[in-house]
Amino acid sequence: MNTDEMYNGLRVLSSYHRKGGVGKTFLASTIAYLLATGGPDGNGIKRRVLVLDYDSQQDSSKAFLKMDAIPGDDEYAAPLHPELEEIDDPEWSGRNTSTDILFDSPVYEYPTAFENIKVLPSEGNVESCASSDTASGQTGFKNFDTYARLVFNSRIGRRLRHCYC
Repeated sequence: MNTDEMYNGLRVLSSYHRKGGVGKTFLASTIAYLLATGGPDGNGIKRRVLVLDYDSQQDSSKAFLKMDAIPGDDEYAAPLHPELEEIDDPEWSGRNTSTDILFDSPVYEYPTAFENIKVLPSEGNVESCASSDTASGQTGFKNFDTYARLVFNSRIGRRLRHCYC
């Protein structure tokens, strides 16, 4: 785990490994929760955290959001954004995933049950999206400067780094 790396002025923590079952999701979700709630005793600094799920298993997404099951598939779709009516953006479909950043699409983070945690869920087909020739990531984190920390959960973390530096 790389801790507190600076990308465009943001603190980024990333939990990545190519192998499944090594604790990436547990680690990323727990760290996000502890940062947002002030640590184990709740007396520390409560930080605004954005969880970016780039794992095809989508477990961080499912931990924080009620994802929509896709009939006949083991992947899930991001739910309709709960603030859909308040967001006035004609280019936006009402759903977002973390891979939208790679394609410079409009991005609106999802609120969670935890006050200081927001999530951009995985779309499930992350590996092929991240390796796409059209993925530019030129926008990067420019809209996420209100967060104290960004927490990545990914099997492909090293490949994504170029999109945010």
